Amino acid sequence: MSFPGGASDPTPRLDLTRSRYDLSTYWGRVQHFVSTTTPMNILASEDELYASKDLLDQYAKREEPAGTTDEQLWEAKRLYDSAFHPQNGELMWLPGRMSFCVPGNMMISGGMLTFYQSVPAVIFWQVSNQSFNAIVNYVNRNASSEVTNTQLLTSYGIATGSATGVALGLNKLVAAKPALSAGLVGRLVPFAAVASANAINIPFMRNTELTDGIQLTDYDRKVLKDKEGQPILSTAAAKQAVSQTLVSRIIMAIPGMTFPPILTHMIHKRTNIMRRFPLLEVTFQIVSCGAAIAFAMPLSMALFEQESSMKVASLDFEAKSALNKAGLKDDDSVYFNKGL
Repeated sequence: MSFPGGASDPTPRLDLTRSRYDLSTYWGRVQHFVSTTTPMNILASEDELYASKDLLDQYAKREEPAGTTDEQLWEAKRLYDSAFHPQNGELMWLPGRMSFCVPGNMMISGGMLTFYQSVPAVIFWQVSNQSFNAIVNYVNRNASSEVTNTQLLTSYGIATGSATGVALGLNKLVAAKPALSAGLVGRLVPFAAVASANAINIPFMRNTELTDGIQLTDYDRKVLKDKEGQPILSTAAAKQAVSQTLVSRIIMAIPGMTFPPILTHMIHKRTNIMRRFPLLEVTFQIVSCGAAIAFAMPLSMALFEQESSMKVASLDFEAKSALNKAGLKDDDSVYFNKGL
């Protein structure tokens, strides 16, 4: 292997501990998430994923096979980032990976948008959606804060109940006015249900972070510890992390839950082809949802940096005091993983 300054140079030619793209810029983050959330990543087998992880480990030890190219290393990094948790390095369950969100969400969202008037259908699709959301939220949580089974079940129950309640309640309200029920307003009811459920589900799922705090690190992602050697936690950092995740998720849902029903409504006003061929409407909703989600996902996830930062002075009193005692000043920055 060759290094920039020869065999004795301690600096590897590539820094694979960080993204290939400049994550300090919005466009760099968009490029990063386009590469890691593409549905094509779910086609990679476990053997391929672990081979990518092994190659990165070998590179870190300068033991990768002779002739390994930079492009092969970046490809291994891309697959690793798409499938392994950024904090604990564990392989994430396939249905919870962000690369699975497009195929998973397009089917569920298409169902919610097509069958939005029948009570049994509303219940079925809202339960399906919140089951999928619970998996995604858990798999992509901040790994420094444990979530109990009780919290998982409670969060799932509250989110499912709220989403179903909002959907059925709004359907009942618009049903009193047939023009609304059959028009665009009725078609947008599923989005209102999804947005309200996200507003409840994400904070509740990550309640432990909000009450106990999340781990802080330095720029090199080394966990900051107090004088007793315990990780320093911050509730202020947790509030920022959860709020940023919530904003991203709601914005992510807007295109997929609004553009398809608007387009479908416009088609219904101009032709009766979807009334004559109901399967065509279902297919159109699913495909248009998938396209909208694929477009919106990297754009919304890139709104905030994955490794968020805060000034020590902006943290809660306990974290600020512990950091000051550890030698950090108020104008120093600390970092934390906000989750996805």
